[in-house]
Amino acid sequence: MAAYDRIFTLLLLLAVCCHGNGQRSTGRRNRNGATSSNRRANKQMGANPKDMGPDQFLEKFGYLKELPSGVQRSEESRREAIKHFQRMAHLEETGVLDAPTRRQMKQPRCGMPDMMPTQAEVPPGVSFDPGMNPQNYYVPGYKWKKQALTWKAHNYSPDLDSGSQRRAFHKAFQYWSDVTPLTFAETGASEADIDIQFARGQHSDGPGNAFDGPGGTLAHAFFPENGDTHFDEDEDWTQNTETGTNLEIVAAHEFGHALGLGHSNVRGALMAPYYQGYDPNFSLHDDDVRAIQSLYGSNQPAAPTLTTTRKPSTRRTPRPGSPTTTPRPGKKPDSCTAKFDVIFQAHDYGIYAFKAQWIWRLNDWAVDEGYPKLSRKVYQNPPLNIGAAVYSWKTRYTYFFKGTKVWRYYGFERIERKVITKTSFPAAQAAFMDRHGKIYLLKGAEYWEFSEETMNVVSADSQPIAAKWPGIPPNIEAVVRLNDGYIYFFKGARYRKFDEYYNRVVSGYPKDKAGPWMGPTCGGEYVPK
Repeated sequence: MAAYDRIFTLLLLLAVCCHGNGQRSTGRRNRNGATSSNRRANKQMGANPKDMGPDQFLEKFGYLKELPSGVQRSEESRREAIKHFQRMAHLEETGVLDAPTRRQMKQPRCGMPDMMPTQAEVPPGVSFDPGMNPQNYYVPGYKWKKQALTWKAHNYSPDLDSGSQRRAFHKAFQYWSDVTPLTFAETGASEADIDIQFARGQHSDGPGNAFDGPGGTLAHAFFPENGDTHFDEDEDWTQNTETGTNLEIVAAHEFGHALGLGHSNVRGALMAPYYQGYDPNFSLHDDDVRAIQSLYGSNQPAAPTLTTTRKPSTRRTPRPGSPTTTPRPGKKPDSCTAKFDVIFQAHDYGIYAFKAQWIWRLNDWAVDEGYPKLSRKVYQNPPLNIGAAVYSWKTRYTYFFKGTKVWRYYGFERIERKVITKTSFPAAQAAFMDRHGKIYLLKGAEYWEFSEETMNVVSADSQPIAAKWPGIPPNIEAVVRLNDGYIYFFKGARYRKFDEYYNRVVSGYPKDKAGPWMGPTCGGEYVPK
């Protein structure tokens, strides 16, 4: 099949699946208007990753261009493609088909390409976002035109009782409804927005989408406004156990496709291509939340009006004519030598760092133009000399901490200040939110969990930092968790990169922060973080 036909098929997204882009037979309801070229593409895309050669795999998932018959591929293009795949899979970027790379290529995964085509490769009439190559989350643009959706399970796996499976589907939908205005209702009607089916082998979607028995293919789904979701009946579907394949997690991933999401390159995101196993504490990654909210918005209320909670002032009112002044700002700090008091990723995805009353906005490789600037030029009435700050992707609030006071912001607007009277509240030196949506405050060698509901610590009892995050020293000055799934701990002019999935500091750290975080701003070259 011609390369343009293949790319056109992928970008139209007639289906997205954990196997290959699926196409229904004409015997079933088809909301997307499939063509014969679509069916040819699905046949090509239906190969099991376990059975592919490296070049076929790299072509299928967008790392290599499909070449005309008889044209030889250069070793340089193959090496760069392997590096891109290794980066996507969070492997060491050697450019060599080493054992870990080959092993990763054989893992069960979705058939959606990881790398989208360059703009020059996109056929006329198909839009392309150059910022999505490679992407964190990928949202191709298809969405439901309504918020109240229905679903129906047409049959069930013999591995679990029907009640357990229906509860798994309810929970899988709830992950998405908890963070959007969408609602999902099970229906007994003959047709639903999202039809769920268990099948084996060829199952009316065409031979290219036939399930392949245990492993490899797990399930596949169709983008809006189609939504059908199919599961391979030959998998060992389980619930609340690490054995087998967890139905709830796979269903949540597939329903993400049915709602319009593509794949993410963020480690730990639900919409990452590879099945990640059962997690008893599973919650959506902030990358998943941002992706789905980019389509449907948040279910959070609009920003509340400005209020302040504080003790009554006993200070004498200044006499008429007495001047009231704000502290004169100190000398603008040197971006290359300043030690950050605070660093966090904010609501606008920018990385902000504070030092006294100065603020920097960092992009992926340097300091944004015009920074540092006074923090009051960015945030409304911010406290001076902030001790810690964190942005919550769950509530979309930002919290500033100083001593026993907490300020809450919505965007750049100040909403509330609260004075904490409990003696257990720490004067935090650093704060961040982990992948489960828990906020931690760090001070010295200890940490506390912070509750957004009460704006106080969950418990007066502190816990040792070293036990929670091995290899992290005491007296951390700033912490930020980025969309790449890593936590970055800053102390002085150096930082540590922490992998919270393996619960360890990444090899080769600590490193100097100037290159990875300041790059050309400090006269150097960009260095990966």
